[in-house]
Amino acid sequence: HKVYFVVAGKAQYWLGEQKVDLVSKRAYLIPAHREQRFSCEPSFDVYWLHFKPLSAQLARSLAGFSQVTQWTLRELSAFEATY
Repeated sequence: HKVYFVVAGKAQYWLGEQKVDLVSKRAYLIPAHREQRFSCEPSFDVYWLHFKPLSAQLARSLAGFSQVTQWTLRELSAFEATY
C-alpha cells in the first residue's frame, strides 16, 4: 500500500484502468497488489509512505479499498495527532 502527500506539481496515476490526477494539497491512499503506472511533470514534489499492514485487522480494512482514495489536506486536519 502507498500513501502520497502531494506538495507541488501534478502527476497521473493509473491503478488498473482507473486514472487519477495527483494534485497538490491532497493525500492519496493507493491499494497494493494491482497493476500500476505513473507519469509526472519534471517538478513533482511528494512525500510518500509504502507500507505492509502487520495486523490482520488493518489488512482486512485495507482490503476494502480497491481504488485510489483521496482526501484534501483540510479533511485530513480533522484527525487528531496521536504522537
